[in-house]
Amino acid sequence: MLARILAPPPKKVAPVALPSTTDVGPVAYDSAVVARLRDAHGQLCFPQTLDWLVRHQHADGTWGGDRWHAHDRLVSTLAAIRTLHETNTAPDAVERALETIPELIARLDEDDHETIGFEVVAPYLLDWVRGIGLPLPANLLEPERQRRAKRIADGIQGTLLFSVDGLDTIPPHVGHLISPRGSLFASPSATANYLSHYPATPRSWAYLVWLAEQNNGGIPAVHPINSFANAWPCHYLDMIGQGMSRNARRLRARAIRSWTPQGASYSDDAPLPNADDTALNFLIQRNIGLSPDIQVFAQFMTDQGARCYIYEHDMSSSANVDVLLALRSAPPSQQRDEWIESILRYLHRVIDERADGMLSDKWHASPLYTTSRGILSTYGLDQGLWERLRDAILQAQGPDGGWGSAEETAYALHALCLTDRVRSSAAIRAGARALKLQRHQPWPGLWIGKTLYLPRPVVAYAIIAAEHLVADLM
Repeated sequence: MLARILAPPPKKVAPVALPSTTDVGPVAYDSAVVARLRDAHGQLCFPQTLDWLVRHQHADGTWGGDRWHAHDRLVSTLAAIRTLHETNTAPDAVERALETIPELIARLDEDDHETIGFEVVAPYLLDWVRGIGLPLPANLLEPERQRRAKRIADGIQGTLLFSVDGLDTIPPHVGHLISPRGSLFASPSATANYLSHYPATPRSWAYLVWLAEQNNGGIPAVHPINSFANAWPCHYLDMIGQGMSRNARRLRARAIRSWTPQGASYSDDAPLPNADDTALNFLIQRNIGLSPDIQVFAQFMTDQGARCYIYEHDMSSSANVDVLLALRSAPPSQQRDEWIESILRYLHRVIDERADGMLSDKWHASPLYTTSRGILSTYGLDQGLWERLRDAILQAQGPDGGWGSAEETAYALHALCLTDRVRSSAAIRAGARALKLQRHQPWPGLWIGKTLYLPRPVVAYAIIAAEHLVADLM
């Protein structure tokens, strides 16, 4: 693998401290959905979660992630309004939040991508808020309403199962998908809505109670994230030449336990493989000489590139670059080469979608992530594409030497250190200085689910890898 060959010798870097809680940080949306649950006597089951929600309203009246993203702020704020109104809590906060909704809707076009299940959740919440007489304009989000109706008409299946918190009714057969842990597709909000329809599910109550205890009442956007939380950190250790360390062996073994003949999912509680998690799991297996079957990607490949999910309506750039990286680790074959060409055609099409030449993605709010991955996957394969992506990364560097947050700076440094260390040495040195300061600042949630969220170990190991790559400069 390219990264393992080019990685400098390991150097000692101070560890990044992780809280001993859930792998994903708490978010307003799932907290709001869980906080409204009541027991058979009408008493709130999660008062600590309601308190957490009240404490986390932004100064502008909205709820959501620390990084601005209109779709995230809209669904988070609508969910919070519903819960606070239902529980007769913080009426002044509700009034302030209601005033923000028209502007949030007006600014949706500013986002490169919507949040996951937005077309299901947002119209559902808007209708609820209007249905109780709270002041909101009518006929909002009509295109999303049409998409919502079509998805529901197609059946409660596939990725829609992750967003049943946006449905008025849940068919009984969905209960068969409740995991032994108690979650529905690893989504606390989906699990909570299922419980509101089918409360006689003890293990799901236990799942939510445990989550609420981990983050002072806050509820994470997703839990657990088995393959995701292990394969990505292992990949970053492989990247810096530490793939045989005790830590990497532990992470790799955990990730491989999540592998199936159909590939890997983000969570063992969500039995629906996707191209992204399949690609990273495939790659870390190839890095130690295992031979997973390349045909696992057949379900995701099309003439236009790789789909992340069979049921998705728009493709993911990050899934394509990660599948490309995985395919390059496999032995040459006609099938492999055809798939590589298909992905390269896709990347040449989408690189012009942004004026800055970066690759945006539906799973991550920062184009730095996908552009960095694109640089790593095209290096030595498509010189023109690689140069355009590298130049875009260099142009995006800030006056402080960084690329935004510590996570974003780390991604840029991965790409430059592993593919252009000599020619981009000045940019790398400036980035190393910036990262030294940024690592101690709060990390914003930049990953896109139903809301923006922070997968803590994934981000921590990305930063650790970058620090190893620039250790001689810090």
